[in-house]
Amino acid sequence: RTLSRASPGSGGSYVLSFYGKALLSFLNAHALGLGCKYLNLDSGLQRLEAHRFYRREGMEEIALHFSSPIGNAPRWKVPF
Repeated sequence: RTLSRASPGSGGSYVLSFYGKALLSFLNAHALGLGCKYLNLDSGLQRLEAHRFYRREGMEEIALHFSSPIGNAPRWKVPF
């Protein structure tokens, strides 16, 4: 089993030190308790500080996430 949670995409800056470590610790313990073997997380391309934090916490980049609109759905707008 895998526990997946997308990171917030609102564009704001998040304090990832104390709270980020506490959240990842909780998620890891919760996932382990559910019998999960992996914790997956999606993060917007523009969130470079968050990516550095996730790497420092031992997470690895294992894939790219691709998306395209269907029908009249608007395209993603990523602020760079």
